[in-house]
Amino acid sequence: MISFRRKPIFPAGSNRTNSVSVKLQSLDLAPAAPLFYEVILGGTVAGVYGGAVPGIPANETALEVNLTPGIPVGGISVFKGVAAGGGGNRVLASSELLDLELAGTDPITLVVETISGSNQILSTLSLKEEW
Repeated sequence: MISFRRKPIFPAGSNRTNSVSVKLQSLDLAPAAPLFYEVILGGTVAGVYGGAVPGIPANETALEVNLTPGIPVGGISVFKGVAAGGGGNRVLASSELLDLELAGTDPITLVVETISGSNQILSTLSLKEEW
């Protein structure tokens, strides 16, 4: 569904390894029908990174995004579960439950799969950058 990773070099043109601390902050899902979800750290992710994080200028974030990641091969499942349908916004996890900091350029990916049929999903996977 969506995948983030730290840019290898940041700020752009500095020739310095990205040292910005990036932490998983929260996960919210509002599916129309029940689904399974999983947050996976690391692994090999299809698709292309390098896109800007939506709504944030590329020079103001230490992250790059992949909006078509597919399911990672390998990696570690750090959080998973089932979300009820009905479209209501539901906080599934917050920073208190997700004590996780990204290291290097390992991606963090949100994967969702409908339990049956098709599904419309509104989601937020929030990461916090500490400069």
